[in-house]
Amino acid sequence: MFKHLHTILMCEEIVRVSRELQKPWSLCELGLNAGEFSALQEWARTQKSSTLKLDNVRVTVGDRSLPRAAVEGLLLALLASEIGRREASEGQIWSSLQRDVFSPDIAVLLFSGGQPTPALRHAIELACVEFDLRHVFGRSGLQNWMDSIYLQFGFTQRGLRRLPLWLGGSGQPQAVRILLTDPAQRSDSFQALWNTLKRLRASKISPNAAPGELSGCPWVLPEWTQEVIAQASRRDAAARQASPGWFSPPRFRWDGEKPEFELTCDGFSLLDLDPKIDAFDVKIDGTWKTRMVRQSDGRYSAVNVIRFALDRPEVTATLHRRDGTLIDSETFTLWDEEEDVTIFRIVEGTRVPDPYQTPLAPTREHALLLAQDLELCSVRPTPSIRVGGGGWRIYRVPAPCEAIVRFRGELFWEPAAPIEPPDWLQSVQTTWLRDGEAVRVEVWHPHDVTLTHLRVNRQTPALTQRRADATLSEPISVRGADFAPQLQCHLRLHRTDGDTVTVHRTMHLDLVRMRVRRPTGSTLNAPAGEPTSSAAGARVLDMPPPISLGIEDLTDVQILPPGPPDVDTWCVMEGDVLIGAPNRRWRPMLGLLGSGAPLVLRPRPYNTTEPDTMLLTDVTDHGLVTRVTFHKNTLTVHTRHPMEAGTGHHIRVWWPDGDIDDIRCNDSWTVSVPASRQPWRPVAVALAWHDERIGAWWSDKWSTALSALWRKNENASLPFVRWLRLPLLAARHQSRVRRWATAHQIDFLDAWSHPDLTENEVTVVRPLVRRWTFSQRTAAAILTRLAPPGTPPGTQAAVLAAWRLLRLDPLLAGRVLVASRAPLPPAIEAFSFCSCVEDARREIERLPAQAARMMNVEPAYASALAHRACNIRPGDDARNVNTALNLDPFRRLVLLRYLLSHYERPL
Repeated sequence: MFKHLHTILMCEEIVRVSRELQKPWSLCELGLNAGEFSALQEWARTQKSSTLKLDNVRVTVGDRSLPRAAVEGLLLALLASEIGRREASEGQIWSSLQRDVFSPDIAVLLFSGGQPTPALRHAIELACVEFDLRHVFGRSGLQNWMDSIYLQFGFTQRGLRRLPLWLGGSGQPQAVRILLTDPAQRSDSFQALWNTLKRLRASKISPNAAPGELSGCPWVLPEWTQEVIAQASRRDAAARQASPGWFSPPRFRWDGEKPEFELTCDGFSLLDLDPKIDAFDVKIDGTWKTRMVRQSDGRYSAVNVIRFALDRPEVTATLHRRDGTLIDSETFTLWDEEEDVTIFRIVEGTRVPDPYQTPLAPTREHALLLAQDLELCSVRPTPSIRVGGGGWRIYRVPAPCEAIVRFRGELFWEPAAPIEPPDWLQSVQTTWLRDGEAVRVEVWHPHDVTLTHLRVNRQTPALTQRRADATLSEPISVRGADFAPQLQCHLRLHRTDGDTVTVHRTMHLDLVRMRVRRPTGSTLNAPAGEPTSSAAGARVLDMPPPISLGIEDLTDVQILPPGPPDVDTWCVMEGDVLIGAPNRRWRPMLGLLGSGAPLVLRPRPYNTTEPDTMLLTDVTDHGLVTRVTFHKNTLTVHTRHPMEAGTGHHIRVWWPDGDIDDIRCNDSWTVSVPASRQPWRPVAVALAWHDERIGAWWSDKWSTALSALWRKNENASLPFVRWLRLPLLAARHQSRVRRWATAHQIDFLDAWSHPDLTENEVTVVRPLVRRWTFSQRTAAAILTRLAPPGTPPGTQAAVLAAWRLLRLDPLLAGRVLVASRAPLPPAIEAFSFCSCVEDARREIERLPAQAARMMNVEPAYASALAHRACNIRPGDDARNVNTALNLDPFRRLVLLRYLLSHYERPL
């Protein structure tokens, strides 16, 4: 492809080839050969600071006028993806790009402290947007730049040893999951590759035929082919077919006196997890079942089959390290708790998908699981067994199935026959009406049809004939821990000509339900006591008052928003941060900050005026620490999982007078308290492994002790508070935290704008600093403190310092620059990657489109929102502005607008 090493010409070749690709596309689909890869590396080695300009000066590429940063960023992203897929370890990318690839002056421009500089990040982001590459910019909880680069090639060569694990559905890298499942970024060619590898693993194609199917696949380099085939074909000694995850789907079994479910743990998948881990524990709903121990040959010994009783409709299987640390969990639905009749095929161990419509095999035994108020009638009576806490009865029915089910003497279920439903059934409609804290079901039917029976979510309401063609039920309670926001309706209709038909309908309600399942198997229903109005009329019913939970408690969460599952624009927000779509199935809630901000459900992230639905009052991060107890002269830290204290563990104790003690654990979680401290109770206690915080406990009055902490530990107090991960945004503490932070503005900004901090760590304090204003002296001192060490005073130092502030808040950065009387034109050019202020004005016209793509809104809306954000009080748009400030393009747009407004209006 590359016949020359000129940047523009190389970019034109890439654009020409990419025109034939479906958008969005990935860089590996260019299909670079070894010679073209060498030419790309040579291009990188020949770049100099005078030729590599990551600014927004317009250049012409074919028939398009593009920012120079986008053109350079395209080649840099291509270089990163091609080097990364060959040399990087899975989950890393930047270190492989810095190994003698660039000259020293270019390396300084592109990387700082092992991470990409703002200029390189901007160039890669701009390239992804301008050239329609796959990317995840604008999504919270991800490493946006690294994950976007991984989307260009899928997985690394070093990661191939984990391919059997990934094909089983467990431990898949973020890029693999996105390429397979994300509606906006999925790749048909990657999906085809994955299907081929799964067929290979399932022995549906032979290893000899696989090279032909992998030929030409852009996601697998030709030299990888044999290794890919070998890894995908790997088996354990029994040559078992790989399970879809750590565990195989549960199978129904009735071999003894009582029915059970069995689960198989795929020990083969663990081979590539971590060679340092010598054993794994398997638990079912928190109950220990087996331990798999690594043998001398590297494999794991394990109980092949784990059996458990029919105690509940859903179970969670968890995989733990020996010390109790959770590795992964999978939740399985054994039967639908809203259904009255469930049928299992005993020999196959599977569930009949629709017991009302699926004919039963005449030569097979079946097990009928019925709600406890239903009666089984059979020519060959069979005893019942109570299961699921007594809420269901299960019967073993021999072949052929000649049983029927009655409810209060009337026929409720019978084996399905392959017949067509009558035409008049199409005119039967079901609706629901709100009636205070209950709902009513209304059934519309033909005049000559009577509704003889109605059963809704295992309740049987009385019926009232409103008119000849409408029947209304009595109020049906929607209170109770097990109620879901949909109605499963079982109707029995009788026509005057003698035709009797059973109908099943599902109706969705505007109710919100969040459930948190704890390791013990108990379920916490959160939140809100009395029903409260919320977004789009949604209501949260019959739950405890909104409560505070920690990230560590949210490892198994189900959130059921209003509406059908396939029409879902709802999103979960932690304060102003978009967490993602609600978990309709039991899954861990990922990407949480633990900042103390409330957890809410919102119809959509932007451009909505409806109020939020409160789920949790605040979310915290206690890590592995559950509580701390005190007895005379000792202090004991209790951990979430059993752990052995080692020499690397130590406990940091924050006392009310502001002192911080560091106490070694000495093989025990109980430590002695100095005599001078014994009358006191600590403000906070943290457990650490060397210098890494692994858990913490704090009292309810920790915010009142911040001033004392500052007096005793002026230089160390802010890093300590940041390290402790206190809930700074919790409503009951926020006013005191604001006063404390405002009193120490310079130190606070220095502590929370450090380049080594993650985006999440910076995001935590954005609401605290948003309204700060500064005198000229304070602003100048801030810029001096935040400038990199050794930077000469002046415009460059001010701009570098303001880059740190931009991550916190663009208006904060703008106010500091303006108040310090720093020269604005150079700052405007630096933040827009332009060479003059006039270009910056044009950049303001382009940035809304870039921000709008990430926000999934129109560019005009993003531009108007940025304009309103420049006001001190954005008014009704405050919620939208605060959410959008989590996006880098939007922050730069706001800052440029703010600086230009002050540049055009002299101080």
